[in-house]
Amino acid sequence: HGVLLAIWDAIRGPGESAWDVGRRRVLSRMEDPNIQMVVIDRGDGVESALLGYSMPLEPEPTDGFGDIARPLIELENEALGTWYLNAVATFPEARGRGHASCLLRVAEHFAADAGNPSISLITSDTNVEARHLYDRHGYRVTGSRPIVKGDWNGEGADWLLYRKDF
Repeated sequence: HGVLLAIWDAIRGPGESAWDVGRRRVLSRMEDPNIQMVVIDRGDGVESALLGYSMPLEPEPTDGFGDIARPLIELENEALGTWYLNAVATFPEARGRGHASCLLRVAEHFAADAGNPSISLITSDTNVEARHLYDRHGYRVTGSRPIVKGDWNGEGADWLLYRKDF
């Protein structure tokens, strides 16, 4: 919904675009053996995907990423030691096929295999469809922070930290 682009824009260096920052950050994470990515493609192209990893045990500083990112980092710091579901997404035309439920089950296996006692994720309070999915799968809201909009004008008032313990 554009929040990452706004964060990348806030931390870009001279002569660097927000997309350059995003590419650099994603490529550096892809080299990390801790990162797990699953893509569902039934032959007609990507329909759904997840990206996740074990969170560190030490908190990340909340400065250096701009005001928009601060509440997200604060919530991530409440999820230390969990397996963090950074992204789970399904293209609108592929919804209703059970992909997101399947990906949540896969994420839970990754978490268990990594020895994490729980799994966490962050979403907006206005992402009602996803919130119903997380509720159905036993995730519970354990924290929230007000959304800081700045140059980003996304929907919602609060970021919600969801967690499921095993």
